[in-house]
Amino acid sequence: MISGPQFPLPVNEPEVHFGRGTSAASELTKALEQRDVVEIPTVIGGKRYFSNDVVEVRAPHDHQRLLARIHRPTEAQISEAIASSKAVARDWANLTHASRATILHRAAEIVATRSRMRINAATMLWARARR
Repeated sequence: MISGPQFPLPVNEPEVHFGRGTSAASELTKALEQRDVVEIPTVIGGKRYFSNDVVEVRAPHDHQRLLARIHRPTEAQISEAIASSKAVARDWANLTHASRATILHRAAEIVATRSRMRINAATMLWARARR
């Protein structure tokens, strides 16, 4: 008899067809046309830090298109992040296998559902630079 939480067996994601006129193609086109600039802060221990020292991320195929601004951390924030990471690593290591698996399953569910088209679009924008 197996004790503890039971997790679903892994399965492949359903195949998505992006042919003309499909809802998937429409969703992806909408995501690719999104023009909101993403502000990417430094995050330490769950707290977000925004700075005036930013790096702009532009679409590699269209340098006029600003995709994101990355807010660089200060030296003090880097030290704080290292200390925070060490503390969190201990906490993560002390979690049970089941607890860690539950967190990772939830993250996979988010990627596979509500974030799928946004992630596909971001991947396509990045991949255009590699051609």
